[in-house]
Amino acid sequence: MKGMVINMSKTIITKIAEFTHDLQFKDLPDEVVHESKRVLLDSIGCTLGGATHDKGKIGLQFARRLGNCPEATVIGFGDRLSAMNAAFANGEMMNALDFDPVLPPGHVAPYALPVALATGEVQGSPGKDLILATALSHELSYRICKAMDYIRDIKDGKVSTPEVVGYSSTIFGATAGIGKLMKYDPEVLSNALGIAGYMSPVNAQRAWMEHAPSTTIKYYLAGWANMAAMVSTDMAELGHRGDNRILEDDGFGWP
Repeated sequence: MKGMVINMSKTIITKIAEFTHDLQFKDLPDEVVHESKRVLLDSIGCTLGGATHDKGKIGLQFARRLGNCPEATVIGFGDRLSAMNAAFANGEMMNALDFDPVLPPGHVAPYALPVALATGEVQGSPGKDLILATALSHELSYRICKAMDYIRDIKDGKVSTPEVVGYSSTIFGATAGIGKLMKYDPEVLSNALGIAGYMSPVNAQRAWMEHAPSTTIKYYLAGWANMAAMVSTDMAELGHRGDNRILEDDGFGWP
């Protein structure tokens, strides 16, 4: 992003928190703004389509079971649930058909956008803030994924699938997106991201690829991924301290 200066003496988590805090809409290249709008519109369309699929239907039924605090909208149905429950339902519907945009590690939108939509609705955020959160959440999800093995790596001219692969890196992007919309300071952001590393679901996509019949939950439960990101930010806001060394390459962290 344009004009960003990061203190390289900090941990990866604290640098991400600083980047998240300092990033402004004016820093986004025009192409990024354009593509972020396309991702948002496409994802809303995917959510509407996924509402007809069993995965989407079950996701909405479960979210309704969790209670009805009218904070955020379930796309296509008009239900107003708590922000966390609406994000669960929208995430499951958005992911149901696998039609959403694909970049490494794959379908990021269902794990990052529902929380941004719900948080933005609750906060009354302007459109530019939602576009900024969209760009930020995707950028971080992609970058962290690409720092590890990637499902479409090519070796000796053939696709080489790692033994462990999945979407867990998206929790950092989703958490950062929420934090940006909530306008958290770098300390709260750092704690939220550190907590997110502990909250991330297991990377189990390889099992889904190899086992038959495939689970209807698919390779990742999008609803829970959204909930985990919201739990991470809520816990940090309430005062929990996160592990800001969770992404360090010291043999004890998240990688």
